[in-house]
Amino acid sequence: MPLPRHNDVNVTLPKETVALQQAKATGVPTDDIEELRVGYDWVVDSNSEFVRLVPKWFMKVNGNWEPINKQGTTVEAGEPS
Repeated sequence: MPLPRHNDVNVTLPKETVALQQAKATGVPTDDIEELRVGYDWVVDSNSEFVRLVPKWFMKVNGNWEPINKQGTTVEAGEPS
């Protein structure tokens, strides 16, 4: 049985230069930022049977990947446009 469609939304992430500025603003030394990439955050909605994969920018710091903005203000997307 196919899965039902669930609230499709268009997502626009900021440009890489903006994401890099946000990464620097986290206080991580610039030399420690090895790489930036777009990835997906697994978001569980307790009121739904669905999960959302929310695209956002991630940075690789000392071999570990983490979201640039853990609070999700300017570099997280997923709200309907």
